[in-house]
Amino acid sequence: MKLHMRKSELFPRILLVLILFSKVFIMPMGVFGAPFAEYKVKAAFLLKLADFVEWPSDVSDNATVPINVGVVGNDPFGDLLPEEISQADGGCGFAFKVRRLFPKDEYISSFNILFFPRTSQDAFVAIQSLISDKPVLTVGEGESFIDQGGMIAFTLENNRVQFIANLKRCRKAHLNISAKLLVLAKKVIK
Repeated sequence: MKLHMRKSELFPRILLVLILFSKVFIMPMGVFGAPFAEYKVKAAFLLKLADFVEWPSDVSDNATVPINVGVVGNDPFGDLLPEEISQADGGCGFAFKVRRLFPKDEYISSFNILFFPRTSQDAFVAIQSLISDKPVLTVGEGESFIDQGGMIAFTLENNRVQFIANLKRCRKAHLNISAKLLVLAKKVIK
């Protein structure tokens, strides 16, 4: 069943979603313990990213196939990212399978999203050739991750999680990031 809305009805709804998303994503860290809150926000955002990416048809056309998320190296999320997340539990348009990976795992290029914590960014440089032409969204931490060729980098500024988007690198991997997400970015590299 398709719902049809006039543009005048759709805009307030999109605006509300963006406002709510930005409140959760850019919330102050002082409410919780800083590291826990930081990674709680990053975990939520990592999953929410999937809704703002235009995926190849083999991913986006098959709602029964989960998005594969790999955390490469040391896992800073712990229990914040369980191994299986249903579509309803994730609050997104996709279900997820989360795996902890080692940089030398042969099947690393079969993942849809790869997260490289700050401690594993050397691994990103090492495996970049394996994923450079594949539609794999690479997410890391710090501006240096973008300098190394990453697509999305989380940054922490004034106890708030923000992000930088590298559209040039996304286009090379045949991934498009929605403008709805980009308006929240600290910086966008075109």
